[in-house]
Amino acid sequence: KGALDAFEQALRIRRDIGDLVGVSITLNNLGTVAQDMRDDKKALALFQEAYEVARETGDRNRIALILTNLGETHSRMGDPGRAVAMLKQAEEAADELGDRAALAEAARVLGRAYLAQREYAKARECTQRAADIFGALGSKAKLGLMLRSLAEVTTAAGAGTAEAAEHLKRSIAILEEIGNEVELARSCMAYADL
Repeated sequence: KGALDAFEQALRIRRDIGDLVGVSITLNNLGTVAQDMRDDKKALALFQEAYEVARETGDRNRIALILTNLGETHSRMGDPGRAVAMLKQAEEAADELGDRAALAEAARVLGRAYLAQREYAKARECTQRAADIFGALGSKAKLGLMLRSLAEVTTAAGAGTAEAAEHLKRSIAILEEIGNEVELARSCMAYADL
């Protein structure tokens, strides 16, 4: 609740002083808080408003990020088709900017959207791309999560448990190395469920 109050106060101040870039950033942050609180309808409205403001300011980096958030929200709301369209735009924008981290995030969410549509080959391709980029960026936490996602996609595609087990073993090793106990437990549970 404290973060929500702080962001709402920041939004009022930024609107009062005409700081449109700050308005877009704060709306996006509020959308993330709403999403964390499982209020996807509110998150969608906030992300949409943040997107419109970012377009008005021409902030292409912010646009790529918000498109990813919009895509993830549409996917969570059961509209993977709309999610895919937005996430492809996010990937294009991130690629044009050369923002590898944003590209990996968009690919990560796009893989989830394709998985929801049971388009396993596309889900696997996107998830692998995200894992490769996160690995190249040295983001061990994200790589550990992506390897678990890759195991999930591999299993859903019917590719067998041996490959999924290898992905999970790598995920477990990475998450254990960095001390992420919550995600380590999730990867261990996924491994036990194979």
